[in-house]
Amino acid sequence: MRHHAITTILCLVLGVLLVPGATYAADPSSIYVVRPGDTLTQIGLRYGVTVQTLASVNTLSDPSRLTPGQVLKIPRARAALGVPQAQPAASRATQPALLAVYWVRGGDTLYGIAARYGVTADALKEANGLWTDIIVPGQRLDIPARGSAAALGRRYMPIPQPIPVPPVAFLRTVRTGSVGERIVGEAERYLGIRYVWGAASPRGMDCSGLVYLVFSRFVPSLGRVRSEDYYRMAKPVEAQAILPGDLVFFTTDSPGPSHVGIFIGEGKFIHASSTGSDVTISSLDDPHYGPGFLGVRRIVNPGN
Repeated sequence: MRHHAITTILCLVLGVLLVPGATYAADPSSIYVVRPGDTLTQIGLRYGVTVQTLASVNTLSDPSRLTPGQVLKIPRARAALGVPQAQPAASRATQPALLAVYWVRGGDTLYGIAARYGVTADALKEANGLWTDIIVPGQRLDIPARGSAAALGRRYMPIPQPIPVPPVAFLRTVRTGSVGERIVGEAERYLGIRYVWGAASPRGMDCSGLVYLVFSRFVPSLGRVRSEDYYRMAKPVEAQAILPGDLVFFTTDSPGPSHVGIFIGEGKFIHASSTGSDVTISSLDDPHYGPGFLGVRRIVNPGN
């Protein structure tokens, strides 16, 4: 049985990798063999695919439970993120070429990796859909060949632009007994805790650290990642449909969703504020945050 399973996995892997003349995967999906310690969140971020999409494509009844050796289908990031498909290339030779695929290690910097492969940092960012210079260990980076960065970058969503804060947000209230009420209550436990960049503990946290601490109670497999990663992985929600317990995103000190908070109703959100130096409550139309409002994302359904 074990020999048969290993043979099956090897055949699947070889079927994906041994494509004659291919410079970039053109199949609608590829596969990933789960390793010890993997979570669906980490795998999704590695390939630019939402947790919901991975769970759906692989018919996972419990996304928090993965077993080493399990084979997962990885759909193309473009389709998973809802980005319109480009017209198919005339031949494999016209597919955007990669110099290499690099997995980020501790201590790596975007500029160091770019110098190692003789490409620019801007080309790396464009090819991998990065909005900032920040990278994390375990992250996949496609190293583009000359002239391929723009074509590779079209797989990813563009940098989101600010939208108006929906007036309905100021009318929403927490519904008693809902999941949203539990999320808000969990978030309020951390009010007054000091802001510490990169931290995620009851002694100190940043904005994405607060999201991790709160939502890992509801989704144990949730990874500790950046605000832009939560923006990519969580389910998009129309601004008019905002509910207490949803995530709200803002652009502040860098392009894209550089700040995240948790909507608590009545036009307010709770967040770890670097300007206020602690976990606090602010209004969505705050002069500092309101003009950079990027929209709403949902990790769990707060209306249940």
